[in-house]
Amino acid sequence: MNAFNPFETASYSTRTAPGSIVIDVAGLEDLNQSITVQPDGKILVGGFSFSGTNHTDYDYSVVRLNADGSLDRDFGVDGRSIISAQMPVYEGYSLAVQPDGAIVVQQPATADGSQTFSLTRLKPDGTPDTDFNANAQASIPEGIGYRDGHLSVNANGSLLFSRAAGVADGGAVLVQLNADGTLDSAFGNGGVARLADGVFFTREVHATQLGNGQFLLAGDFGTSEDYHYGVVRVNADGSLDPTFGEAGRVVFDDSVLSDNRCDLTVQADGKIVLAGANDTYKDFQVVRLNADGSYDHGFGHAGVASVDAQGLYDSARSVTVAADGKILVAGLSDVGDGERVEHSADYSVVRLNPDGSLDSSFTGTRDHRVEGSSNGDLLQGAAVAEYIDGAGGDDVLQGNGGQDSLFGGQGADVFRFVSIDDSYRSNTQRASDTVLDFNPAQDRIDLIGLGFSGIGDGYDGTLAVRYSAADNQTFLTSYTFDANGHAFELALSGNVAAQLDDHRVLFTPAVLTGTDGKDTLDGTAVQDVLRGLGGDDRLNGGAGNDVLAGGSGRDLLTGGAGADVFLFNATSDSYRTASSSFADVIKDFEVFQDTIDVSALGYTGLGNGTHGTLDVKWNEALNRTYIKDLQPDQDGHRFEVSLVGNYEQELGESNFIFATQPPAIELVPLGADHTSGA
Repeated sequence: MNAFNPFETASYSTRTAPGSIVIDVAGLEDLNQSITVQPDGKILVGGFSFSGTNHTDYDYSVVRLNADGSLDRDFGVDGRSIISAQMPVYEGYSLAVQPDGAIVVQQPATADGSQTFSLTRLKPDGTPDTDFNANAQASIPEGIGYRDGHLSVNANGSLLFSRAAGVADGGAVLVQLNADGTLDSAFGNGGVARLADGVFFTREVHATQLGNGQFLLAGDFGTSEDYHYGVVRVNADGSLDPTFGEAGRVVFDDSVLSDNRCDLTVQADGKIVLAGANDTYKDFQVVRLNADGSYDHGFGHAGVASVDAQGLYDSARSVTVAADGKILVAGLSDVGDGERVEHSADYSVVRLNPDGSLDSSFTGTRDHRVEGSSNGDLLQGAAVAEYIDGAGGDDVLQGNGGQDSLFGGQGADVFRFVSIDDSYRSNTQRASDTVLDFNPAQDRIDLIGLGFSGIGDGYDGTLAVRYSAADNQTFLTSYTFDANGHAFELALSGNVAAQLDDHRVLFTPAVLTGTDGKDTLDGTAVQDVLRGLGGDDRLNGGAGNDVLAGGSGRDLLTGGAGADVFLFNATSDSYRTASSSFADVIKDFEVFQDTIDVSALGYTGLGNGTHGTLDVKWNEALNRTYIKDLQPDQDGHRFEVSLVGNYEQELGESNFIFATQPPAIELVPLGADHTSGA
């Protein structure tokens, strides 16, 4: 696929389990919009991906799986393809993949001052289909509206755009285009159908046409005070079919389906499959109805299947039925702490048997696996036993809960543990992880977050090192049990006891300190504290949750991966005068994880730059966002720092540590200094 792919430096991973796969496309967030099956049985999963190459825009992305659920590694890069078409994802954008692999995106547009929608098609090779695009723009009727639209692909490749008609009369508006982008004049009234008057849809409407000319419309409907997700069946003239459900409607309890972004499809036998999320967002929710709208009690539990897609947050967004009757459901999954975290969800796909049970043969694996890329990855496991493979690059492997097997692969890898329960033993149980390929020449074990002081006898905050010839394993062990009866223990394959010292096992962050000259300080994959002191320094945190303190001088600060803190201890660290600038530049600020610590300077919040507040302004000509105090001190200095890019509407109080909060530097235990000269 000849398309732009930011995979030279991007970190991405794949999680597989029996019946499910979670695909991180390019390191950050992936929002699924569609799933379809090609004629050869391969599966296309489409949506939007945020790769971090810009601050607010997403790219179209497509993942292709083989029919057995494994990644089709002949497609794009490791089965992934990103098409560079950066755009903000608002309500009103929708993406669908046609059976031939072409991608069609619906987006808001303005024509002659009126708001409408626009369709753009990209060929399977990622290039614009100019013929389709010209046809579509010429065919889009006026006055349809653009917000909360949804685009779907019919079995013959034609396109169906649907949206709520508005609050006056209710109902939905549908527009159908042929596969080449021309308006289907045989559809409705000249290509447009107005259906279900009196049903008040509140947001986007998903629609599908039945073989007898009827339509199914699904979405949130009701009154402004009381609405629920449901589906209606309408006749060709737009009236409700009273033989379906209750007076043409099936309304779901929020514990069954609650999200307006649920999707629906129809099986060959006429049964209706809906996939989405309920109000807990813990699992994919899949519902099957009989053709008359009643629950199909032969599916799942009384017509409802709750499916774990590996995430603690799971939300299905698209569904299709394969030729063999198995059901493919795609959506997004977040393996974090159970709450939806911005920029942390990935594409996820499950396959169900026709009875609603998870098809454990899908993905072809019997265990849980996490696989990295050829680049440096942060690979985090879930609270199950997993095999985590870093593959190439300098990786950070963090198994979290479960008795994990960790394989760093090529590169200088870090094995990180942030809780005793990540790897432990008790008097009755061994739940310790095993590092399969620890290389003392370059790999490290990160125990910074556990509070141990160093290598010792295993007591008084130390860890003991012992080799077991019977197991051919080296153990890093504490003999002190916590309140849960757990003691930290880690196993490493082979005899590496002599090499496990404070250089290979890290107990405190490294502190890199510059000079009064011009220094370059480069952090590592673990937690570092970088202090530039004087001079115009270049600080690069690398991976890990780092603290960067440039000190005086005009410094260039790059946090790198991780949640970084940019620390300013005095106005002289970064300031301007009436005629000159001595301000630092932050090159890669990430609003969803990085912070700026100005607590030592006494600032209390964001505002107009006076009375202890900081003003935020974007300079379009320089593409810099300036954070500044407008009141100079007795020396004529006023604090100022700039961020590369436009953050004017994105920065909030959560991106700062102000004087009313404890400074971040006190939260980081300091280790031995490692001084870097100019």
